[in-house]
Amino acid sequence: MYVLLKFALIMKNRKDTINNTICYRLISCLMLFMLLTNPSMAKSALIDGLTYTVMDSVKQTVCVTANCHYVTEKNIIIPEKIQLDGIEYTVTTVGYFGQCDKIVSVVIPPSVDSIGNTAFLYCQNLKSIEIPSSVTSIGAEAFHSCYKLTSIEIPSSVTSIGNAAFMFCINLTTVNIPDSLKEISSSLFRHCANLRSVTIPSSVTSIGDFAFSQCSRLASVDFLSSSSLISIGKSVFVECDSLASLNIPNSVKSIGATTFQSCTSLTSVVLPDSIDVIPTRLFHSCENLQSVNIPKNVSQIENEAFQRCHKLSPFVIPESVENIGLYSFSGVDTIIYGGSYYTGSPWGARHLIRGSYFEDNFWYGDETKKRIAAYVGPKSVVIVPDDVEIIGEKVFKGTHTVIYNGKSSNSPWGAKRHIVGTVIDGDFVYEDETKETLVGYIGTDSSVIIPDNVKNIGYGSFSTCDWVKTVSIPSSVKSIDYHAFWYCSGLSFIDIPDSVISIGSEAFGYCTNLSKVYIPASVTDMGYDVFVGCTSMVEHQDSVGLRDGQIFENAIYCQAEEQPSGWDRDWNPDSCKVVWNSTCFVTNNEILLSSNQSSKVIILGLKNTIVIENVSEDVFVFDMNGQLIMSYPNVQQQIRIPIKSGTYIVKVGDVKRIVIVT
Repeated sequence: MYVLLKFALIMKNRKDTINNTICYRLISCLMLFMLLTNPSMAKSALIDGLTYTVMDSVKQTVCVTANCHYVTEKNIIIPEKIQLDGIEYTVTTVGYFGQCDKIVSVVIPPSVDSIGNTAFLYCQNLKSIEIPSSVTSIGAEAFHSCYKLTSIEIPSSVTSIGNAAFMFCINLTTVNIPDSLKEISSSLFRHCANLRSVTIPSSVTSIGDFAFSQCSRLASVDFLSSSSLISIGKSVFVECDSLASLNIPNSVKSIGATTFQSCTSLTSVVLPDSIDVIPTRLFHSCENLQSVNIPKNVSQIENEAFQRCHKLSPFVIPESVENIGLYSFSGVDTIIYGGSYYTGSPWGARHLIRGSYFEDNFWYGDETKKRIAAYVGPKSVVIVPDDVEIIGEKVFKGTHTVIYNGKSSNSPWGAKRHIVGTVIDGDFVYEDETKETLVGYIGTDSSVIIPDNVKNIGYGSFSTCDWVKTVSIPSSVKSIDYHAFWYCSGLSFIDIPDSVISIGSEAFGYCTNLSKVYIPASVTDMGYDVFVGCTSMVEHQDSVGLRDGQIFENAIYCQAEEQPSGWDRDWNPDSCKVVWNSTCFVTNNEILLSSNQSSKVIILGLKNTIVIENVSEDVFVFDMNGQLIMSYPNVQQQIRIPIKSGTYIVKVGDVKRIVIVT
């Protein structure tokens, strides 16, 4: 009967649903019936806008409720005791205050032991609630849709909280879950969009369905190390868009379907060994998931469990798995499985690799280790054992460098480059123990000094090393082979020593940032397309460099007076600027390029300084746009010009040079 009365009150407040007159008649009839059939209910009173109804006339306890029409205060302080017909009663239960927009804050007295179902349902302006340590239970939907409630302190006396008690508290940011609680009920914090973090106490043994679903800003869920958690219901964290990682306690034995579905920021999850099933859609649409383990006891992966987990590749399925559901890996590129169940394979994945033996980040076809089925280690440099005979087509997809001397074909198996070399010394790979032929650079430095024992910079030595900006080549080097610096897009300058005799085809191909190259007269052999795709040196009217007395920067500077006969006619297919009869002078801090060889003037760019010697002329310093920066008339012998780092044009009489100041 009490429920019917509460229903009538709710309907009365929904003016758009039921006519007020009908509601009042219904309420009156219900009250009359209760008075006739239950005399104890007759004792009730309206005091300061709150209604107190006797619950137990012997124990003299009352329940407090509120009808928004009679509430006069926005800050409610519920008294501990009231007088009713001359008898003192204790307030022990908070009943229905629902849909009262007037209420902003509520203070509950220490006499109260329970907050009833829907107690503050849709109190949309409620900002503050004080719950005393006497309260042991909070009913279902007690604070449902309290939109302005930002925080709540639940005392450790509370042992039960009903379903959806805080659902749609959209501005709730912090909440403590007391260690007296054994169950987190279904939908308890569902749609709490601003809840940022929660700690699950060790007392909790179960988390109900949808408990934290749609908590879009929930970024941290911590389980205490002494956790007693046994079960996690279905859809518990569905659409928790900010949750990045989760380590589930070893005590957990079951996880419900769709628990992590559409957690778009989730990158890693550690599942406990105690579970034996990966349920339906557990990680569906976790688009950034990269790491998740399949526990050793799992025998079944249900339908669509990892569907649309695009970054989960390659993914290893243990041999213990005996049943794999439909579309379990739809959207995953590669899965590795060495078990016996192949019905419906590859279960939506693009590739299925049958691998059964794992060692040193490699999945092999079997214990002979002759065939590599997959690689799951670091992606920078991979060293493959030479006795491997077969490597899968895209085993090293996403890897930069593979070092391998075996007989498997289809190089580089998805990697950017393949190095054939037997000796690794620091950041360099050599063809053999003489270390005379360099075949690969595997370091991370942007400035590289090649050891002076190197005589040959071999095929692809720096290929695709786009982080390399400068390379110092020693005078021991005689040849630069095919593709030696292919696609070194960060390389800006290269000074080739006069020990070099030959440069192979496409040696500097697609070094798009390469703006200056010096080629000595010693280079008599040049392959085709050596500078193909070097767009920074392609001739444009606004380019800057040195040529026939004119200032240019981006160019190939050749010491030879004209193209040598041993150079391929297509050595420069994109018509990069070429300055013949040039000289180059390099120190630790500067580079000088000039087409004027007769002058004895020395111009050096040092740290924050330009030094000019052997001068008896006016000195002018320009920026690279030709704008005059400073001038010094009639300088004699020497001058040191303080200047910030950069590239400048220095004119001394008829001599014009480019100077780089560090």
